[in-house]
Parts: sequence; structure tokens; C-alpha cells
Amino acid sequence: MKYSKKQYNEIPVYYCSSCLSLKIITLDEQDFCDKCGSIDIKRTSIDEWEELYEEKNSNKYLEE
Repeated sequence: MKYSKKQYNEIPVYYCSSCLSLKIITLDEQDFCDKCGSIDIKRTSIDEWEELYEEKNSNKYLEE
């Protein structure tokens, strides 16, 4: 199935609320961050996550 950019951006992403990593692992039905080990995992759109990342790090995760 091919998604348009708008449809693709509407797919939610899971991220660590502590370090904003997108590398979330589920083990024994528990989600955790593979980068810092936090279990405080949140869900949002990729656009909203990028805004959070930019606020925290003063740069974009991916430059266009």
C-alpha cells in the first residue's frame, strides 16, 4: 500500500518523553526506550514529535 505524504504523517509515532528517542522496544508487554531505559512512552504525530525535538535540541532531527 502506498501512502501520500499527508497519510504517512498521520501515522502515530511512539517516543520516549525523557530523551525523545523514537527507538521504543516492547518486551513482555512493557514499552521502554532503548536509548535511556525510560518507560514513560508517549504517542503523537511525526510533525508534533519533530516540534518537540526541535524545542529541546535547537535543531531539526532531519534536515530537508
